[in-house]
Amino acid sequence: LAGRRLEALRLYRAMPHQEEFHKCMASERIVLGGNRGGKSLAVAVEAARAATGQDPYGKYPEKDGNLAIVGRNWPHIGLVIYPILFKAGAFRIVKDEETGEWRSIRKGDDKSKSKPAPPLIPPRFIKDMSWVLKSAGYLNKVTLTNGWTIWCFSSEGEPPQGYQADMIWLDEDLNNERFVGESQARLADRKGRFIWSAMPHSKNDALLGLCERADKEVEKGKEKPDIVKFTFRFLDNQFIDDEEKRKNIERWSALGQDELRMRAEGEFTMESTLMYPTFNPSVHILPKEKLPKVPHNWTRYVAIDPGHAVMATLFAAVPPDNSMLLFYDELYIRNCNAAIWGGEFVKKVGDQHVYGVIMDMHGGL
Repeated sequence: LAGRRLEALRLYRAMPHQEEFHKCMASERIVLGGNRGGKSLAVAVEAARAATGQDPYGKYPEKDGNLAIVGRNWPHIGLVIYPILFKAGAFRIVKDEETGEWRSIRKGDDKSKSKPAPPLIPPRFIKDMSWVLKSAGYLNKVTLTNGWTIWCFSSEGEPPQGYQADMIWLDEDLNNERFVGESQARLADRKGRFIWSAMPHSKNDALLGLCERADKEVEKGKEKPDIVKFTFRFLDNQFIDDEEKRKNIERWSALGQDELRMRAEGEFTMESTLMYPTFNPSVHILPKEKLPKVPHNWTRYVAIDPGHAVMATLFAAVPPDNSMLLFYDELYIRNCNAAIWGGEFVKKVGDQHVYGVIMDMHGGL
C-alpha cells in the first residue's frame, strides 16, 4: 500500500493548461509547445493513465486496450519515450514539510531535497517487454497485466496496417507523414483517441493541416469539437524558476525571433518553406556594430527585383580572398517607379564600382 501511494500517477499534479488537455474529450488533440513547456509530460501521463486503466475522465477502457506510439526514429524511442514511461524521473517529488507525505515538486521547494518520481507505468503492471535493440532502449512491444498492449514504431519506416487502437500518440516531427492518416484510420473501430505532441516546426504539412482544422472548429463555435489544439508556453511552466527562464529567453533571442517564438511561445515558424534549411542567425548574421565597412577593393554585386508595389534591391560584396559573401545593404521601396529607384540607388552606390547586376527582366521590361 505504501508503494502504491508513491506511484507517479498518484503524485502527479497537472498545471492548469495541462489539466485542460487531460479533461478534453475530443477524439483528436494536438499539443504544441517549445522546450520545457510540459507537453511531453502531459501526454506521457495521458498514455500511462490510459494503459494502466487509471484515466480519471473515463476516456479509455480499463482492460484489454491497445496503445500505439510513433516516434521520429528509433533513437527518439530510446531517448524519450522509453525513459519517460518506464524509468524514474518524469518529474520530481519532495516530502511535504507539513504532512510528511511525498508530493510533486512546486515552485519555491528546495530542489536539493527532491528526488525523481517513480516510473509513470509501475513495474507491477508489466507482464512482458520485447525490444528492437534493448541496449539502446529501442522498445518494440509491452504487454501489461491488465491486458493492454503498447506498441512503439519509428516514423522512418512504413506505417503498420490492420490493427485497432484505443489511443495513438505521435511524438514530435514525423519522417513519413503517411503515419497520420493511417493512425487515424486505426482508431475508428474502437472510437479511439489521437494525440500529436510536437514542437511547432515540421518537415511536412501534416501537423500544420491538423492545426488549421482545429482553428476552423474554433471559428465554427462547435460545442463539442472533434479536434482541439493546445499550446503549452515555456513561460507557463511554474516549476521553472524566473532566473532560468530569463537565461533561456536570452539564449533563444540570440538565435532570432523565429527561434524564440517556436521554443518559448509554441508558435509555428514556417521552417519547412526555407530555401536554405541550414540557415542559422548565429552563424550567418553579423550584428550591425560588427559589420565591416566594405573597402573599395571588394567585388560588389547588386540583385534587383523590380515592381511598382515593392521595388527590392540587395547589395552584396566579396573580399579578395573569397572568404565570404557579405549582404551589407538593401533598398525596399513601396509604390516605386524607375525615377524613384534610380535616385535612391545613386545614393546607395555613389562612386562605388558594381561588378555584376542580377535583375528580373520580366518586371524590368
